[in-house]
Amino acid sequence: GCWRARIWNKDCEVYLGHFHEQEQAAAAYDKAAIKLRGLQGALKDLLNLNEDQYKPELDIIMNESFEVLVQKLRASGVQDLDKPVAAKA
Repeated sequence: GCWRARIWNKDCEVYLGHFHEQEQAAAAYDKAAIKLRGLQGALKDLLNLNEDQYKPELDIIMNESFEVLVQKLRASGVQDLDKPVAAKA
């Protein structure tokens, strides 16, 4: 299967990518949530995965722009979307 990740930023839905594994899509959402809301704000919204997983990347997540983070998340996802995809996340 394939999992889609997306997040709301203000009034816009932002596509984060398609991923082979549910955990990859969850991590993409979590990283975007941390960037937009900060770690404490994202924790209030309940991260999908354990917050300790993101501590090694926290400085990178917080110091790059949201747009660059989204580009990296999309690039880390499934690149071949010629096949139909069942959206699950």
